[in-house]
Amino acid sequence: MRTFQKALTLFSFSLFLFTAALGQAKYDKMYAKAEVAYETGDYKGAESALEKFYSKAAKKLGKQNKYTPTYNFSKAKYALASGLLFDFESLINETIKQSVAINSEKSQNHGLLLLSVAELYIQNGSSKTALEYIDQSRKILKDLKFLDEGAAARLDLAMAEALSGQGYFNQALEALRAREKYFAGKAVKQEAFTDDKGGLKTRRLSDEEITKRFNDYSRWMTALANNYRLKGNLISADSAFVGAATWIEKNLGQNTIPYVKNQLLFSNLLVENGLRADRSFPEHSGYERALDNLKSQHKSSHYLGAEIYEQHLKRLLFQENTSKYLSTQNEFDKIIKDSYKKGSVYSVRQQTVDYDIKMTKDKVRNLENDANNLLASNKNLPRNN
Repeated sequence: MRTFQKALTLFSFSLFLFTAALGQAKYDKMYAKAEVAYETGDYKGAESALEKFYSKAAKKLGKQNKYTPTYNFSKAKYALASGLLFDFESLINETIKQSVAINSEKSQNHGLLLLSVAELYIQNGSSKTALEYIDQSRKILKDLKFLDEGAAARLDLAMAEALSGQGYFNQALEALRAREKYFAGKAVKQEAFTDDKGGLKTRRLSDEEITKRFNDYSRWMTALANNYRLKGNLISADSAFVGAATWIEKNLGQNTIPYVKNQLLFSNLLVENGLRADRSFPEHSGYERALDNLKSQHKSSHYLGAEIYEQHLKRLLFQENTSKYLSTQNEFDKIIKDSYKKGSVYSVRQQTVDYDIKMTKDKVRNLENDANNLLASNKNLPRNN
C-alpha cells in the first residue's frame, strides 16, 4: 500500500510538472508571437499580441507573476520603437520596480534585465543613462558570480557603443578590440565538444543559435565601424563598414536588420564626409537601397525605416530633387499616420528634416523661432534627452 501511495504521489507530482510545462510553453508561444511582430516592425500588432499573452498569464497566475517584468520590458521596448518616449521612460521605471519585487534586486535575472534596459537606452541615443545601467548590471552579475564570458562580452560591447556615443572613442575601441576574438570565434555553424569518453567531436548548432551568434558578430563589426566614423577616421571607417557589409551579406543576407543598419550608418559616413549631390552611393550604401532591403522582409514602420526615411529626405533636399522629395515625404507621412500612435516623436522629427539643409545653405532666418515653436507645441517630447 505504501509503495502504491508513493507511486501515486510521484505520478501526481510528475503530472503537475508536465501540466506546468505545457502552460509555460503556451505562454512562451504567445509571447513569441508578439516578438515576431516587433522584429518585423509591426508595433501595433506586437502590442496587441503582448496584451493577449499577459491577459492569459495573469488570469491563470495572478496579476503579479513571473512574466510581469518581461511584459513591462516589452511594452517599453515597443513604445521606444514607436517613438513614444514619455511612455518608454515610465515603462522602464515600472519594469525595474516589478523586477526588484519579483526577481529581487540581487538576482541574475535582474542583472541581465538591467543590461537589456541599457541596450534600449543605447538605441535611444542616451549613452550616459545606458552606462549607468551597464555598471549596475555588471556589479550585480559579478557579485553573484554570474558574470560568465558571454555576459561580460555583451556588457563590454554595450559599454563600447555607449562610450562611442559619448565621444570616448579610444576607450570604446579598446573595449571592442578586447572582445573581437570572442565574437568572431562564436560566429560559427558548428563547434567542438568533448563527449563522455573524453573524445573530441563536433556538432552543428541550431538555426536559432547560428542566427543569434551571427547577429552578435554583425553588431560588433558595425559598432567598430561606427566608432571610426564618429571619431572622424574616414579611411578606417570606410574599410570597416565595407568589411562588415560583405560578411553580413554573405552570412545573413541583404534583407536583414544587421545589414540594413550597417548600410544606414555607412551612408551617413559618406554624406557627412561630403558625398556630392551628383554622385551615387557606392556598393553597400545608399538610403533608397537600404529602404528597399528593409521593406522586402519588414514593415516600413520599423524604427530603422523611420531613421532611413529622414536621412533619405535630407539627401533629396540636398540634391534639390523636389519631385522625389515630395513623393517620399508623402509616403513617410502616411506611414507615421497609419503605424504610430499620436504623440510619436517621428511626427516631430519629420517636421525638422529641412533644418539641417537650411543651416548648411545658411538659410537660418526664423529657424530658431521655428524650432522653439515646434518644441512648445509638442509636450510629449522629453526634456532631458
